[in-house]
Amino acid sequence: MDEKNVSLFNSVIESCVNHGDIDKALNAYHIMLRDNVSADPTTYSLLIRGLCSHHEVDRAEPFFELLKKSSEEPPAETTYQNMLSAYAHARNVEKAVQLFEEMKSKSVKRTLITYSTLMKAFASVRDYERALHVAKMLEEDGLEADEMMYGCLMNFSVEAGHLDQALQFYTKMRGQLGMKPSMMNYMSLIRGCGREGRLSTAFQLFQEMKDSGLQPDDVVYNCLLDACVASKDIDRAITLFDQFKKEETVKPDEISYNTMIKGCSQSRLARKAFEVFNEMKANQLTPNDVTFNTLIDACVRSGEIKRAWEVLDEMHQRGIHPDNFTYSTLIKGIHPDDHGVLQLDRAFSLFETMKRDRMQPDEVLFNCLIDACVRFGDLARALRVFEAMKNAGVDPSPVTYGILIKAYGQANLLDKAFEVFTEMKRRGLKANDVTYGCLLDACVRNSQVDRAVEVFRGMKADGIKGNTILYTTLIKGFCKIKDLSKALDVYESMKKDNVVPNNVTYNSLLDACVRCEDMNKAWDIFQEMRAANIHPDLITYSTIIKGYCRVNKLDRAFGVLETMKRQGIKPDEILFNSLLDGCARVGNLDLALKLFDDMRELRIKPSNVTFSILIKVYGKARQLSNALHVLDIMEREGVKPGKVVYTCLIQTCIRNRQLNKAVELFHEMERKGVRGDHITYNTLISGCLHARQLNRALDLLDASFRNGLRLSQEVYSSVLDACVQERRMDVAGDICNRMKQKGIQPDLQLYSRVVKGLMKDMY
Repeated sequence: MDEKNVSLFNSVIESCVNHGDIDKALNAYHIMLRDNVSADPTTYSLLIRGLCSHHEVDRAEPFFELLKKSSEEPPAETTYQNMLSAYAHARNVEKAVQLFEEMKSKSVKRTLITYSTLMKAFASVRDYERALHVAKMLEEDGLEADEMMYGCLMNFSVEAGHLDQALQFYTKMRGQLGMKPSMMNYMSLIRGCGREGRLSTAFQLFQEMKDSGLQPDDVVYNCLLDACVASKDIDRAITLFDQFKKEETVKPDEISYNTMIKGCSQSRLARKAFEVFNEMKANQLTPNDVTFNTLIDACVRSGEIKRAWEVLDEMHQRGIHPDNFTYSTLIKGIHPDDHGVLQLDRAFSLFETMKRDRMQPDEVLFNCLIDACVRFGDLARALRVFEAMKNAGVDPSPVTYGILIKAYGQANLLDKAFEVFTEMKRRGLKANDVTYGCLLDACVRNSQVDRAVEVFRGMKADGIKGNTILYTTLIKGFCKIKDLSKALDVYESMKKDNVVPNNVTYNSLLDACVRCEDMNKAWDIFQEMRAANIHPDLITYSTIIKGYCRVNKLDRAFGVLETMKRQGIKPDEILFNSLLDGCARVGNLDLALKLFDDMRELRIKPSNVTFSILIKVYGKARQLSNALHVLDIMEREGVKPGKVVYTCLIQTCIRNRQLNKAVELFHEMERKGVRGDHITYNTLISGCLHARQLNRALDLLDASFRNGLRLSQEVYSSVLDACVQERRMDVAGDICNRMKQKGIQPDLQLYSRVVKGLMKDMY
């Protein structure tokens, strides 16, 4: 009688489970217990199936334990499968593994579905390595994956970063097993190829997909477009996009156009990005926030910040609300130029608008705004944004602190930079290589190389390995203080730590050699660079050429120039300036003039520095009229003479004993709004004293005090000596007082003579 009752109750429970009514099934079970009808394995199996189908694995577990106790035989494979699926859905991987191991220990048959479910459990928590290991377990059990499982294995291999393994599965599936990959499988492989820059393989897969009879839809085309963009091959993306537009059954959608705009942005092709954008609108497709953000990014990357603001205006007109990414991108594009200050003000205005609209700026936006202030040298404003960031409840990250450290370094406030670093550590934040890089750079900027070395050691003690940028920064520090030996020691340490030097590293070492005038070592470094298969660039060749010019080895400099040309590297204005300076050093006027003509032929526009060197060459050749004629040449070429040109002309006039002309040029310079510096005043005052024109010298000295300039100690001493010689002790005394007010100590012997002279005049 009890068996009939159990069977009846089981029929009711099964019907409820089949209709998805688990509550009624459980109610039937409770009635069964109330009526003292004992449940059997079938009862428990049905309830487990019902609960697992509703993803209620926690409620199924007690019934699973009751099932195992109710019979000496282990539960059926289907029941294990139900539990396994439920654990996979709940992402409870460890329970799924335990259950699988239990099946093995109890010799419960494991089918393809069992392995597939376990594989999906691992994939649900992105543990693709363990998901792929299931395939090996499958083979050990003598089972062969089916088409669907092979598709999963391909996808998991791509996600795990094992593209070659994914392609092996693909090849085996198509060739050996004669299976047909799905469109989803092809898309996964194409995505993987895009991530690894294997674009030719992606296009081959695209063609094989079409050859297999699958017609690519817009999603597949978008996938391949994205692969082109990920591989930074904009030309191939454009060709594919044109092909996509010619298809009859599918057409580009918003995602297609956004992907193309992104590709143009990465390639700094703002004009092409706008062409795509306009075409998108012409095809009645609606731009969204992604479209506008990507277009703004294209403008910023191409240096067209004004146009980026225009895109923002259109975004507002279309009723699309900018987000943190929009504002962050715009702020990144702000740089100190003719319009930069206005743009920075506008950025702050947007920042205030965000706060009024109760839009919470994120850490990235705050960091971008602080960094923009730093680029403008506005430390006070950067600190105000930092305080606003903390007040808004946004926790500063090591990146934020790194930007502040950089700001203090640029402001020559190194102790403050270290205070920021200490505060960051006190907050429990761990400095990363970028933060340490900012602190190292701050030390190097302030010529505190010993402190930079301490920072580097502290970084290693924190378990952070030195990278190419960090080692190169330290090399630059020793280069700055002309300590070639220690720069080379750092270079050797870098190689011992298996850190690969780059162009910047070698160029920094070459600069150190040039500063120390050790061109033999420079040439050794250059050869080592080429042996390491690091291709010398324009900076490399320019540095070596400058070095040879400094040590008056023009023949070697021109030899390097020819080597550079053979490598297809075009010289720039800076390189020509180095060669011209070399000609000036040895007084080779003819070669200098030839170089100047070469610049014009190559359409390289000379700068103030170029013209100042040309004046220097004429001056050495005692050709004052030609030196003065340089001003006419500059006017013809539309180059406004600056301080360096006028100072060189003044020096040339004084060397040629033409003081009146020098003074005339000085006044012309002032009329044109070009302010002289300490070199200009040093030169003129020395010239006046040499010509025994003390009054002129005194007028110029007075102007230098008023302009806040600090002249050389030699010039101050020469003026004081001239005043003493002419018995103008009152003037000398006044100069001494003004020097002291500026924190300049007069020469002790001269000062004593002035004091004695003043005492003598008094009595």
